[in-house]
Amino acid sequence: MNSEIGTSRFILRKEYFGGLVHDAETARYELLNPGEYDFLQKMTKADNIIINQIIANNPQLRERAESFVKIGFVNVEENGNLSLTNIRLIKAPRNLPEKNLTAPIRVYDTYTRKCNLSCEHCYFSSSSSVKEERRTLEQTVDIMKKFFDAGTMEWRFTGGEPTVQPDLFDAISVARKLGMNVSLNTNGWLNKETTKKVLNNEISEVIISLEGKQEINDGRRKQGSYIKAIETLDSIYQYNKNNSSKKISVVINTAVGKDNINDVEFLVRLAAKYGFNINFIPLKPNGKAKKPC
Repeated sequence: MNSEIGTSRFILRKEYFGGLVHDAETARYELLNPGEYDFLQKMTKADNIIINQIIANNPQLRERAESFVKIGFVNVEENGNLSLTNIRLIKAPRNLPEKNLTAPIRVYDTYTRKCNLSCEHCYFSSSSSVKEERRTLEQTVDIMKKFFDAGTMEWRFTGGEPTVQPDLFDAISVARKLGMNVSLNTNGWLNKETTKKVLNNEISEVIISLEGKQEINDGRRKQGSYIKAIETLDSIYQYNKNNSSKKISVVINTAVGKDNINDVEFLVRLAAKYGFNINFIPLKPNGKAKKPC
């Protein structure tokens, strides 16, 4: 199936358990049993008389169809008939994999191992001095399209620090044109130009690393990194206040260890002040973090 650039908010995929519908706008998905998948699949080519007969003979399916209408991928026409709206049907593989999805829902793209920081607790051993052979933008676009054609609708750019790569926002633009939900993992140490690009490239979610209060955070990362992360949080907060229809979701991401466990409450209150989400993960004892903090 060829890529349909920017035309579909939803995708419908057949899976071993039935199927799923993914919403690229909200990054949510509905799991379908076999009967529900077959019903939606038939809606792509069956006439309304057949669709109405199927629903009339299956009250449970009718109830589910009503929930599909609320989500937005099924539409009720003026005459009461149902139709699919803004949805792309993914061609099922000849042999469905057993107990595995036909394609990832989200791809975590380690866009670079380079980073403008050199944190001692980094599980990836990232720094500005890392030498790497990176793929070209053209290769990235080719990979994206292959995943998109298979039914992947979420692309997360991570690293290292992805914003240090000059072609990052070109890649983000391609992902958005495909109709993917795009998210970005960053340490928040951004200059004004990069912050502006983050705000104006229709990124759905930004995950910003913050380790605790200023002393703890800068001790783990770099002097001044706390202030830079707060500046980025402030910028997104102000952007969201002025753009109610296109808000950027934000997650504060914290690697928890014995040195910052007492700052958990502070971080939760900080996230609540902004109205952002927060995620706590355990330190991973690999890379530079072989000796847990």
